[in-house]
Amino acid sequence: MTDGAEVFQDRGFVLIPRTLIRAGSLSLTVLLTIASANLGIAQSSAPGSAAGQRSMVEPTSAPRFADPASLLDQLPSVAQSSFIQNVLLILLTAAVIGLAAPHIKAGMDLRYFREQKRHKNELSRQSKLIEQKIGLLNGYRDSLWQFYYVYARATYDFAFAADEGKFDQLKSEYEKAVWLALLDFRRTISGAIYLVPEAHYRHLLDLFDDLIRKEDELSLRIQTRTRSSREDWRNYHENVSRELSTRFDEEILFLAHELRLNA
Repeated sequence: MTDGAEVFQDRGFVLIPRTLIRAGSLSLTVLLTIASANLGIAQSSAPGSAAGQRSMVEPTSAPRFADPASLLDQLPSVAQSSFIQNVLLILLTAAVIGLAAPHIKAGMDLRYFREQKRHKNELSRQSKLIEQKIGLLNGYRDSLWQFYYVYARATYDFAFAADEGKFDQLKSEYEKAVWLALLDFRRTISGAIYLVPEAHYRHLLDLFDDLIRKEDELSLRIQTRTRSSREDWRNYHENVSRELSTRFDEEILFLAHELRLNA
């Protein structure tokens, strides 16, 4: 019984004590008793009934109607009895209401309080979840454009650098910067595992693999730079800049849609 009571209380219901049930049963019994007594008094005091009974017992000698004097004598006792019964009825009703009303109100207040608390907790959870999604989207955007900046700058330097003796220095700076950008991107998408479906998380991992392949492609071109002319480097810079810019815009929009943050 204790476990059942706890379940009802957790759902916002308050169990009525046994005393209230007993009081309600007693009140119902008294009401039925009073109703029966009133019915009996009404039947015994009815003029037609008294005349009918007397006619059956004394068909020849009893008068047709009850004696008005005897009815007048019974009126005070009947009125006093009805008054007492009504007073008892009022007192019992007031007692039952007085016992039940505080418990019912307490149960309603408790249920309202729990609903408000549950609603407040849900709003707080949703607010924190939105903040996490916004943080993920901002970090995702920044890491993608950081990679774009490092990659596009390297291709631009190799395409338009006037001093070819700086190639080794440009290569060293690029390799350091690009791997930092890739590391930042990998850390960023790792946090998405709690916020996006598994299918989209795997899509982010595939995007990371594509960026790794892009880095390998540029590294290979840098190592064989003597085989490419400046015109080839310029065309490569323009094409890869346009390609990465368009794809990164689409990827950011796709993630915002997946996180339900876009308008």
